[in-house]
Amino acid sequence: NITVEVNDKFVDEWVNPTMLTTPEVSAKVESTTVTLSWEAVEGATKYFTRIAAEGNTSEETTELTKVYENLAWETEYTFEVYAVSDAGVESETTVATATTAVKPAEYKLYLENADNWEKVFVYAWDAEGAYLLGEWPGTEMTEKETVNEVEYFVYTLSSEFNGQTINFNFNNGNNGKQTADIEGVVVDKNYFYTNYVE
Repeated sequence: NITVEVNDKFVDEWVNPTMLTTPEVSAKVESTTVTLSWEAVEGATKYFTRIAAEGNTSEETTELTKVYENLAWETEYTFEVYAVSDAGVESETTVATATTAVKPAEYKLYLENADNWEKVFVYAWDAEGAYLLGEWPGTEMTEKETVNEVEYFVYTLSSEFNGQTINFNFNNGNNGKQTADIEGVVVDKNYFYTNYVE
C-alpha cells in the first residue's frame, strides 16, 4: 500500500544533488612558488589539489588557496583542483597551468690557492659590518673549478646578493694567513683572485 501526499509548497526548481560547480582557479607565480586560489563552491566543504604528474597524490584543504613552494626554475606545471561536499559529491576537475620564473644568475668568487693554504675560507660583511657568510673565519671553500688550466677554489654567491655591494677577504681558517680586505665589490659578475692579494 502506498500513500501519496501532495504538498503545494514543494519547490518546483529541483537542483541535481550529484553536481557541484567546477571551481575557477587562478595561479600566481613568484620565483619558484605558485599560489593557487579559487572562489568558494556552494555546497563544498573541502577541496583537493595536486600537481598533475605521475605518482603525485591529491592534498586536502578547507582553504581557498594552496601554495606550492620550492618548485623547479623555468618549468611549466599543471595543477588540478576539485571540490567535494560532505556527502562525497565531487565537482569536475579544474586544470590550471603556471610556469616558474627564470633562474637569476649566480656569481662566483674564485681564489687561486697559489700559496698552498691547507684550507681556504671566505669571510664577508656589508657596509654596516654585518656578517654575510658567517662569523670569522667565514665559510670554507671546498668547491673547485679549473678555468684556463688554472685550478680555483670557488664560492657561489646566491642570487640574493645580486647587485649588492659587499666586502670580503680570503683566509686559511684561523691559521694566521689572509688576503687584504677587498672592499666595495658589486655582485654583478664573477671575480678572480689569488691569495697574494694586497
